[in-house]
Amino acid sequence: MFSIFLRVRSIFFYGFKLAEAPVSYRISLFEHEFTRLESYYRAPLEKYRKCDYALHDVMSCTASLLASVYLEQKAEGIEYNHDSINKVRQMYTQSIESDIIGNYMRYASFLFCNGEYDEACKYFDLIEKQIEKDKKSNLIYQFFVSPSESLALQIANQSCEQSFKQRWSAFLIFSQEETMCVPEFLRCEKYRGRFGADTSSGFLSPLYSNYDCICFRIEPYLYYLQYLTYRELRQKHKQSEALMKLLIFTEIIKSTGFISSKSDDSAACGFFDTSLNMLGHCFELEQKLESAWKTYKTSLQLQPKRNASALHIIRLLWQVVQSLRTF
Repeated sequence: MFSIFLRVRSIFFYGFKLAEAPVSYRISLFEHEFTRLESYYRAPLEKYRKCDYALHDVMSCTASLLASVYLEQKAEGIEYNHDSINKVRQMYTQSIESDIIGNYMRYASFLFCNGEYDEACKYFDLIEKQIEKDKKSNLIYQFFVSPSESLALQIANQSCEQSFKQRWSAFLIFSQEETMCVPEFLRCEKYRGRFGADTSSGFLSPLYSNYDCICFRIEPYLYYLQYLTYRELRQKHKQSEALMKLLIFTEIIKSTGFISSKSDDSAACGFFDTSLNMLGHCFELEQKLESAWKTYKTSLQLQPKRNASALHIIRLLWQVVQSLRTF
């Protein structure tokens, strides 16, 4: 019952469009939620401890919501309250006491967006090792690599806690209210719902609507975040390694044949289009514009509807037009 209560509280934030609400209102709301969650976190009652996995997940989401507001202020040149940002860090670090990989990735994503590149690097190797270990037992991850009726039945027979942890160790979702906690390029993903009609049942539904959110597989996002971080730190070797890992990941997924151009459900194919869009952006930053173009085009071919690659293709075309005008 307590875990259901926590999920309902989490969904409250996703169910209302708070992104355009005044900053002071959002800060007050999220800090109130922080205080409430802290009371559960510190409660000595055993009945709360058995629901740690849900509590830690909601703490991670709430930290991200609050952090996004402060990062928004920072982007506008407004000095934020350092005591408050320390609350955010506290909640992030408490949330990673769970074995949910997504909670680690949320914190690493915030650290990158806040310009704390060295601190973010401290988590990369840990997360990568967790992912490799998780692959051996995570049935939901295995289902997306090699779907079968047998795996589907095993997943159906799992406990709610097992499925919960497995899902959020393979996928990551940021709401519109958390936009500032993801790299700027990925913020285009929240507009994907404007490309094509909404006919999807969605693997991650009904808990979330993936058309207003930024959704992706955790593994390729880790490699993408590594690439961006090492690029900022001018660590060319590690930057190239991260790009190669992202490239290999996309090639392996394409080779499985699970992705079909007939599929119009991005959730059902593991948001593979977003993985390709990340790769395309890396190619852009490498000044390999032809490779970027081909990657975005492949993404759109595999996922014709609700795909942010349409925006990236238009943007590249505009750059070409502008460059021609200079001659």
